[in-house]
Amino acid sequence: MCNGTQPRMELKHYNGFPMTHNALKTYPLPEGEQQALLKTSLASEGLILVVGIVLAIALSAAEGGISHALPFGWLSDLASAMSLHWAMLVLPPAMIVLLEALDALGTRFSKSYRQSVMRTRQGVTGELPRMAMRHIVPCMIAAGICEELLFRYGLLGLAVLVLDKLLPYPAAAALAVALVSLAFWAAHVQYRDAWTSGYVIVMACLLGTVYLATGSLLSMMVAHALYNIADIAIERRKMVREPDYFHGSIPVDIVTRMTNPATATAAEEE
Repeated sequence: MCNGTQPRMELKHYNGFPMTHNALKTYPLPEGEQQALLKTSLASEGLILVVGIVLAIALSAAEGGISHALPFGWLSDLASAMSLHWAMLVLPPAMIVLLEALDALGTRFSKSYRQSVMRTRQGVTGELPRMAMRHIVPCMIAAGICEELLFRYGLLGLAVLVLDKLLPYPAAAALAVALVSLAFWAAHVQYRDAWTSGYVIVMACLLGTVYLATGSLLSMMVAHALYNIADIAIERRKMVREPDYFHGSIPVDIVTRMTNPATATAAEEE
């Protein structure tokens, strides 16, 4: 009989540590849940992509008029931001260092941070690192492309364009980066405690600042995707190093329950 919580999986431990060094074997995630998580993630990023395209068209129209933007002028403008810059190789490790520093400080000094980490691990965040790499890579690449198109190219571009008419460019750019970074944080609902909120906002400010400095959207997309994949790899390592990574029940069917209530009801009745 299921009581509505995620079932706890029985694991073999030695002196409190899992006997396997593979996160996918230590905390296996059912293939059905992996497929559901993959489809849901790609669908979400698809929606972000659509909104990003709309904003890209709006930005192109604001800069050159509707006749310039449509039907394909916005694509030409977007293509001009697709150069590569060496910053894409520096940003991911820099963001990882910031993340690990935050984690070390928060774990040591903040009870609310530790509680927040445990809550996120009980959710979808606790399932993503346990997906097969063939599922993780498309999700992380899609997130890098779609989120950077929406937040850095579309929103940030429009914000700078509007604020530049009201303020000197340095002030306009700084305010635009701050506002868009807050929007980026608001879109990531799993990060709500002070520590992780601060990190997400700083990361978004860093991406926005570097984008405005380089004009390279492609580099921000690559950096974002590489950071996401590195973050997943770090969480996988933590899963096999920490004696009790989840500190409670292990999530195995969160997305399946959300997308297929009939399956969840049947499981509860068994």
